[in-house]
Amino acid sequence: MTAAHALSSGLASVARGPRMTRAELDDHQGQRLRALVAHAHATVPYYRCLLDRAGVSPGQISTLEDLSSIPITEKTVLRSLPSQDVISSRFDPDHLIQSRTSGSSGTPLIVRRRWIEQNLLYLYRMRAWRSVGLKARDRRVGLGVVRTADPSDSKVVGSAVRSLGLYRRSVVNVFLPPVEALAQLERVQPDVLHGYPSGLARVADLLHEKPSTNLRPRFLMAGAEVLTAPLKRRIEAGFGAPVYNMYGCHEFNLVASECRPTGEMHTCDDALILEVVLEDGRPASEGERGEVVVTGLYSYGMPFIRYRLGDVVTQGHRTCSCGAPFSTIRQIEGRAFECFELPGGRSVHAHQLGLRLMAEAGDRIKQYQLVQERLDHVVLRIVPEEASPPDPDLLRGALGELLGPRVDVSVVFEPDLPPDATGKTRYYRSLIGGGAD
Repeated sequence: MTAAHALSSGLASVARGPRMTRAELDDHQGQRLRALVAHAHATVPYYRCLLDRAGVSPGQISTLEDLSSIPITEKTVLRSLPSQDVISSRFDPDHLIQSRTSGSSGTPLIVRRRWIEQNLLYLYRMRAWRSVGLKARDRRVGLGVVRTADPSDSKVVGSAVRSLGLYRRSVVNVFLPPVEALAQLERVQPDVLHGYPSGLARVADLLHEKPSTNLRPRFLMAGAEVLTAPLKRRIEAGFGAPVYNMYGCHEFNLVASECRPTGEMHTCDDALILEVVLEDGRPASEGERGEVVVTGLYSYGMPFIRYRLGDVVTQGHRTCSCGAPFSTIRQIEGRAFECFELPGGRSVHAHQLGLRLMAEAGDRIKQYQLVQERLDHVVLRIVPEEASPPDPDLLRGALGELLGPRVDVSVVFEPDLPPDATGKTRYYRSLIGGGAD
């Protein structure tokens, strides 16, 4: 199957995907996977070497179960290779659209796609938006980073659609002081608002102080950071509207999106194959936590096959209880490198520390950040609820139960935790070992 045939199949699946049976979706994934692996082996030097070294021929990949025979690809490896080793020889590199990952785990990775791939993946994202209530005439505003588009991405389709007054969108800079961001949002009057959870929460806090504002979006969509329970509460309380979670990245655009009836995350199964992998390499069962490994079924310009995304999630059910055929993610817990190495060879995922904080004092914490500065020293930075700040000794004791007696915990109260250069607020950071930026 050619790349053109595969992409036409993708366009059809955007409409058909939610109405497929799980068996039909499995068959769709299997067909796309076989075509993608054959294409990558024939035209991408990196994947040809990877498969040949593993003794795997494209003909051996006939079912989803066969996918595990392909070694996992690390982001650091792709970053280290020249572009001609990771781009398909069938396409002119100068005609591929480039975007960069945020680089929150180190140096950014340049992602390259054909124009048709870029727009196909955008359609999957728009389908997710519509599933939670986006209407064609809504004004959609992002509180995010203002980026310069690649000149190869002409935006012809989007510009034509918006010229008709449909799917209008704009961006308010997340780096603005919250008061200025709120003023701009009030001028624009979005029907739907989306952005980083931390940025949305800062504006939501102002709305508590200014309840007379006429800023009332119908719903909000949060992404690019972990949507913690405290942030969700703050955003919904400030805006008086529901917040839905979207899990995406530059490499695949949409990975999963929140199901409105159930609250779990629908994996975008007709555009990709998502594996949740345990430390020993086995697939996670429902309720188990593991790392995310993704294969993009329509990434032909620069394929991503069994690509470790660097996130930790909890595996959900094979099909959502809402009746959709999509598999689910139960919880997005954070980056894989947010595992704090501890004295004596122990380790703890920072999200576990966050859960303990919420259990002990969640109603007294607006925002928090855990930074491991040394093997034996963790700093907890907190933006407290002004009326009832948490007891630092209580927090130190709660974290100490997980970190152990050899780790010192410092608690620092802050007026705000501003975003970093990517526009995101990192809630967990380890400055030792592989977790240091």
